[in-house]
Amino acid sequence: MSYQVLARKYRPKKFQDVLGQEHVTKTLLNAFERDRIAHAYLFSGPRGVGKTTTARILAKALNCLNESNGSPCNDCQNCDEIASSRSMDVLEIDGASNRGIDEIRNLRELVKYAPINAKFKVFIIDEVHMLTQAAFNALLKTLEEPPPHVKFIFATTEPNKVLPTILSRCQRHDFHRMSLGTIEKGLRTVIEIEGIKIEESVYHLIGNMADGSMRDALSLTDQLIAFCGDSVTLKAATEMLGIIPNDLFFRITDALKEKDHSTLLLQLSEVHAKGFALTDFIGGLNRHLLNLLIASGEKGDQLLDMTDDLKKRYIEESKELNARDLIRQIDHVAAMESELKYVQQPKIYVEAMILKLAEMDA
Repeated sequence: MSYQVLARKYRPKKFQDVLGQEHVTKTLLNAFERDRIAHAYLFSGPRGVGKTTTARILAKALNCLNESNGSPCNDCQNCDEIASSRSMDVLEIDGASNRGIDEIRNLRELVKYAPINAKFKVFIIDEVHMLTQAAFNALLKTLEEPPPHVKFIFATTEPNKVLPTILSRCQRHDFHRMSLGTIEKGLRTVIEIEGIKIEESVYHLIGNMADGSMRDALSLTDQLIAFCGDSVTLKAATEMLGIIPNDLFFRITDALKEKDHSTLLLQLSEVHAKGFALTDFIGGLNRHLLNLLIASGEKGDQLLDMTDDLKKRYIEESKELNARDLIRQIDHVAAMESELKYVQQPKIYVEAMILKLAEMDA
C-alpha cells in the first residue's frame, strides 16, 4: 500500500474525535439526539480546522446502517464507502472548479433522484464561496425546499463572500482556529502511535508554525519525520523549517541597548548568509520586541505562550528594558515591515534602518 500522509491517516472518524470544535460537534450530536437535523449546513472557518472532515462525519452519521444516534459505526458498508469517497449517495463537489450555472443545474437534476443505498443523498460543496452569483441564484429554490431525502453541507474559508440569501437558508457553524494546546495534544497522540521521538520544544515550534491549523501541524510533522527519521530534535527542526533562532533576536536587542553598530551589522550579515528572508526577519524581530514588552508587564509570565525556559529568558531580559523604548521600537520595525516590499535594495534598507533604530532616543 502506498504511504498515507499523517493528516489523512489520522483524520477523525467520529464527532468526539474532532479537536477544538466542541461547540460544533456537541450541537450536531444534540441535533441527532433530538431528531432536529437541518436540511442545509454551512461550515465556515480557517483552513485545516476540520470543516470537510466534520461534513464527512455528518454524512456518515446520517447514513450509517447501524443505529448511530450521531456516532457512525465506521464498520458498515455506507460508512466505509463515504470514508473512502466511493459512495454514490454522498457527493463531494469542489466549488472552485464547479462554480458555473451549468454545474449547479446538473446538481439540481441529481437532487430529484432518491438515494441508491443510503438513507439520504448528501451534497458536500467545498469552498462554496467560489460559486458565481448565477450559480448561487440557481441553487436558491432547491436549497430552501429540498426533497426530504437530500441534505446540503457547504464549507468555506470566506463566509463573507457567500450570498446572504444562501446564508439565510443554512444552519451556520463557525469553526475556530485551534489553540496551541489543542494542536500539541493532537500531535502527541499521533506521535505516540507512530513511535517517533520528538524533543518537547519541537511540539511548541510546530504549533506556532501551524497557525491554528491541525492539518498544517500534521503536514509539518510529516516533513520533519522525513528529514530527521525516528528522532526529531529542535536543532534539526529549526534548520529544516528555516526558522530564525531566538538567540539571534536576543543578540540584536542586546546590541540595540548598547548601541553596538558592529554587532548589529554582524547579526544582519548572519541573516543574509544563512538565506533567511528579510520579511521573516523583520516579522520575527517585531514579535520578539512584543514578547519583551508583554514580559515587562504584570502577569507577563501568564500571557506569554511559549516554553518555560524561553519564557524565563524573556522575563529576565525585559527587566533591563524600558517599556516606552520597546513601544517606540515596535512602531519603527512595523513601519519597516510595511515599507520593505517597496524598496529596491532591501538589504541596504534593513541595515540602515536597524542602525537608525539603535541611535533613536526615547
